[in-house]
Amino acid sequence: MDYTTPSSTGIHVIIVGAGFAGLTAAIECHRKGHSVLVLESFRELKTLGDIISFGSNSGRIFQRWPGMDKLLDPIIHKSDGLLLKTWLGEDLLEQSWIFERQNYGRSFNGHRGEIHEILFQYALHMGIDIRLGHNVEEYFETAIEAGVISNSQKFVGDIVLAADGVRSKGRTLVLGYDDKPKPSGYAVYRAWFDSTELAKDPDTAWLVNNGDRHCAWLGLVYTSRFDYLILSDFRSRHPLYCCLDKEWKRVQLGMYSQGQCSIQVLRVVVDKCPG
Repeated sequence: MDYTTPSSTGIHVIIVGAGFAGLTAAIECHRKGHSVLVLESFRELKTLGDIISFGSNSGRIFQRWPGMDKLLDPIIHKSDGLLLKTWLGEDLLEQSWIFERQNYGRSFNGHRGEIHEILFQYALHMGIDIRLGHNVEEYFETAIEAGVISNSQKFVGDIVLAADGVRSKGRTLVLGYDDKPKPSGYAVYRAWFDSTELAKDPDTAWLVNNGDRHCAWLGLVYTSRFDYLILSDFRSRHPLYCCLDKEWKRVQLGMYSQGQCSIQVLRVVVDKCPG
């Protein structure tokens, strides 16, 4: 892979946070010839999370990085569309993504931790300076410089990019107030687990055999609206199961309540979900 760096611009960029936003900014800045330093509070890289989806806008960024498309291809989900079903298991409609893929670019959907690890290693191989275990305590800016204080050490640059997540100190500095997260009124419960047992069950084998699938069941349970989503991987590795509600216990009770949700495939997936 070609990691050739263009001529130096002399611009020094400090990026706080080595998540997807921070790594993308770091790679793009490096490709422009800027000197990049990434500070990340976590002390080690861990392959955590479940599903993440990058649409065609993001996909075009990945595809212009030499070799990235080839690195991501083995681990991403490759269904051609979304099959929508009613809570009774009847097919409602199928949304095809073939046109969008051909005309707007490829999407990259897969395990958050696996995709992140590939971006992280890609940045390291480019020679980007990523320092783990650096908790940024303070941002500062003067008439001639900008920077941060991390682990009681001062780092100075021409520009500082805050990509430090939902509790960002940089966001508070820019907005002028503490923009605390607000509850949405619902929660998403997700699981990412080996689908070998699902492939053996006649009620769920169609999800994980003969290609990737992306299916959703729309329906009513009690007085609340529920959406059930399953992404499955034909390699019999990892399906994803999602439910929307405030409490996981209510989701289970709702699914098993008589006459409300009789989809056997959902019952099997829940039963086989670890924990």
